[in-house]
Amino acid sequence: MNHFPSSTRQSGLTLIELMIGVLLGLLLTLAVTSLFIGSNRSFRENEQLAAMQDQARFALAALSRDFSMSGYWGGVFSGTDLVAAPSASEALPAAIDCGAPEESWAFRTDRRIEFRNQDSDIAVASRFHCLDAVMPDSDIVGLRRVSGQMAVSSIDCTAVKLLPWHFYLKTNGTVGSLIRAPASGSYDPCVGEAPTAPGSQYYRYIARLYYVRDYARQPGDGVPSLCRRELRHEASPGMADECLADGIENLQVVFGIDTNGDGVADRYDPTPADDALQQAISVQISVLVRSQRGFPQYRDEKTYQMGDWNYTPSEVEEDEDLPAARRAVHHYRRVFSTQVQLRNAALQ
Repeated sequence: MNHFPSSTRQSGLTLIELMIGVLLGLLLTLAVTSLFIGSNRSFRENEQLAAMQDQARFALAALSRDFSMSGYWGGVFSGTDLVAAPSASEALPAAIDCGAPEESWAFRTDRRIEFRNQDSDIAVASRFHCLDAVMPDSDIVGLRRVSGQMAVSSIDCTAVKLLPWHFYLKTNGTVGSLIRAPASGSYDPCVGEAPTAPGSQYYRYIARLYYVRDYARQPGDGVPSLCRRELRHEASPGMADECLADGIENLQVVFGIDTNGDGVADRYDPTPADDALQQAISVQISVLVRSQRGFPQYRDEKTYQMGDWNYTPSEVEEDEDLPAARRAVHHYRRVFSTQVQLRNAALQ
């Protein structure tokens, strides 16, 4: 019987096949890694963009609410008809107020809106000594009003219960006075400040300054924030800071001015004088918001324009030792705007 030799069988991989397999494995690992890194970066960027939108929405909501209510005095015709009683005005010495030494800034009810356009640090300090660390080239807005909801009312001379030490507008809809509730909170409506006849309402008084600060949590953290300095209702009154939205890099305001009293804006002014503000019937509020951290792989080459201000991050000169994540050019930015109708004091 003839025996033929069996065919040779391969029992392993050749070196070339092994190298090809390793190479394919490395390519696959590289592709998966790149996909993971890209997805992770995209997730972090989208997270920052969503956070920017949330911060801007909250900032504009707070500003819009105060602007739309500025100059509301509980039915009183005008803020010039109000009187700051000694119990209110003397409770806030000039040293802890915001304005010039000769004025009681917090109780200037003759100015429903106060506006400063892109002041330098020196100019800000000379007008509002209560502010510091102000972001340069950003607008500052002061707003005064009373709360939209009445706190309490009285139909006779029975004592009303107010929050201790709080500042209120006491009014009958025709005349009114700014008062400060006593430590007990018990206030006799028929004694002291006008109106003294039975029948009065009480509204919480609000005075605020909106500005952009160059830090969020602690000086030097590099995260600008929209803050407001407001009248503090405490036993020891003063002006207290409240920061509303992180990442707000700039605030710009443009007023619609009605010059002929027909209720229609005849011009839009980013630098109105105090008298023109009394004729303003609308305001456009714009904020530039940036991501709270930078992305070294991203460069912001855009130019942003809001009102009479423009900004190109790529042209900013910065310290060479500043980390890439802190450099202006590596942050994402968006501009958000809204239009608000104002209570027109001239028409009223």
